[in-house]
Amino acid sequence: MIKDYKTLKSKIKSLKVEGHTDATNTSAYNKTLSELRVKSVADYILELGVSDDLIMRKGAGEDKPIGDNSTEFGKQLNRRVTVTFIF
Repeated sequence: MIKDYKTLKSKIKSLKVEGHTDATNTSAYNKTLSELRVKSVADYILELGVSDDLIMRKGAGEDKPIGDNSTEFGKQLNRRVTVTFIF
């Protein structure tokens, strides 16, 4: 999807990069971890030539789970970074 950026470049107004964690650690730790995940992905996007002013960053921590944090599979689903293209 990120590689398609070059094709879509002229149509994209911004990118939203949002990091998430499971609920294994404290909320403060998870917030920091999610921010580090966002930084890692945003740095990669910058390397592809995307302008920094187009990237919106948010570390959501454990606040937006998509899986059940009481199971290993659910925790795996919650450890993620999402990138949303805004046209």
